Amino acid sequence: MVRRWVGLAMAAAAIVVTSPVHAAVAATFSDPAQNVVPSPSYWSLCLDQGRNSQACTDQIVQAIDSARALEGVGPMTLPADFGSLTTEQQTFVVTNLERVDRGLPPVAGMVDSLNALASDAAVADADPRLADWSVGLFQVSGWSSIWAGDLNALASDYDWMYNDGWGPDGSYNLDCQSAGASGCWGHRHAILRPGSHLITGVGTQLQTHWMSIAQILVSGSGDDPAFSYSWADVTGVPVAPVKLQPNVTASLNGRAIVATVDPAESQGVRLRRHTATGWHTVRRSVAADVMMFDSVRSGRYRIVVAGTATTIRAVAHLRVP
Repeated sequence: MVRRWVGLAMAAAAIVVTSPVHAAVAATFSDPAQNVVPSPSYWSLCLDQGRNSQACTDQIVQAIDSARALEGVGPMTLPADFGSLTTEQQTFVVTNLERVDRGLPPVAGMVDSLNALASDAAVADADPRLADWSVGLFQVSGWSSIWAGDLNALASDYDWMYNDGWGPDGSYNLDCQSAGASGCWGHRHAILRPGSHLITGVGTQLQTHWMSIAQILVSGSGDDPAFSYSWADVTGVPVAPVKLQPNVTASLNGRAIVATVDPAESQGVRLRRHTATGWHTVRRSVAADVMMFDSVRSGRYRIVVAGTATTIRAVAHLRVP
C-alpha cells in the first residue's frame, strides 16, 4: 500500500503470492539505490492546475522519465488517447509500460471479475486479495496486488516504482524500515512480477483528498477470460497464444520429438525432461515453424516456448515411450 495526500505520505506492504506448485523465477531487475526525489516536483502544480490537467500529466511524466534515466530505461510514451481513458485504464496502461519498456511481456488485459475485486479493495483503501487459484479457465500460478492513495494513475506509478524504498528521510513504507529490509520496493516487484502470461484487474474510488487505486496482477496459463480492456486495445497489436503441437517420431538416431510452432518469432524454446529431482532443461533452441529434438530418451517431456510482446508463453507435455 502507498498513501499520499497534500504532502503527507504513509505506506504498507504490497502483496506478492506464488503458488508452491508453480514457483516463479524472480525478475532480474535492480532496484534504485534509494528513493528518487521527483524532478520536477509535480505536487504543487498538480494541486494548483488540477490532478487531471495536461500540465500535471506532463510534469509527472517528466519526473518518471528522470527516474527512469537513472536506470538506463528510455522515456515513457503515453498513448494519444491517454487523457480520455478512465483512471482504471490509465493505471493498466502505465504499469504495463513499466513492464514492456524493461523487456517484460505485457499484461494481456483487464478482467471484469478482477476489476470488481480491485474496486472493492479501492473502496476499502486496501490491497486486493485473490481467493482462488483459477479465474474461469485461466489457471493461476501467482499474483501480486498493490494499492495507492494518490493524485492519479501516473503519480501512483511514480510512488510504486521510484519512491517505495529507503531514502535520506527514511521511508513511509511500513515494510521498509531500514535500507536492507525485505519489504522495500515491494510495489515495484509486484508490477514487475515474473511470468509471460498475465491478466489484471484495476479499481478506483474518489476519496476526499485523493484517488484510491488498487490493482491485482495475476500470472498463470490457460484460456484468457474476456477482457474489458486489453493491451491490444492500447497498441493495436493483438497478443495471441502460441499454437504448439509436439509429436514423437522415429529418426535415424532413434526417437525424436518434432514440434510445430505458430507463430515462430525467434522465441526461446526449452525441452525439459522429468527426473526424480524434478524438471530439467535438456535442450535449448530458438523457435522455428518446425523443430526437431533428435536422439531423446524415453520419459516425460515438456516443451516451453517463451512469450513475446505479441505472443503468450506456451507449454506442451508429451511422453516418449
